[in-house]
Amino acid sequence: SGASMAMGTLGMLFTGTPLAWLVEHLSWRAGFAVLGGLSALAWLWICVAVREPAAPGSGAGGAPALRESLREAVGRFAALFTLPHTWGIVALGSVTYAAFISLRGLWLGPLLIERHGLSLVESGHVALAVSLVSLCGPLLFGRLDPGAGTRRRWIMACTLAVAALFVAFAFAERTWGDG
Repeated sequence: SGASMAMGTLGMLFTGTPLAWLVEHLSWRAGFAVLGGLSALAWLWICVAVREPAAPGSGAGGAPALRESLREAVGRFAALFTLPHTWGIVALGSVTYAAFISLRGLWLGPLLIERHGLSLVESGHVALAVSLVSLCGPLLFGRLDPGAGTRRRWIMACTLAVAALFVAFAFAERTWGDG
């Protein structure tokens, strides 16, 4: 799970220093063009490389497996929301990821460039560092998982620590304090 979360954040590495350099040397339109091109390449790669797994019972001599209907799939998905812990996971994920993306997006531009006078590429370096932390964090937490008995306390403590850092960022006056 941690590895798949980390892989999902790889795109943020491109929006750090490389994108800042491109925008500073060419234009913001060039940045959008490159990101659009990379998105199209990712889509093409998925279309070519990803295939449905062979259904059990299909193939030589086996009866074709029944395909799940959209209604059945939605019903199975909706059943997840009847589990008591699902809503806590959804709430925590929504708040923590939204806070991280807001901090990364709002903090890097106005705060580092306008308030502290960093260049676009310098703020890109910070974005790259923040992205690397977000890339390694899930992998590291997955390896340091204390087990079911104390996992909830670890998650609560880490979430409260991040909330405290947000409060500290709000009142920091120096560049190192904001970072």
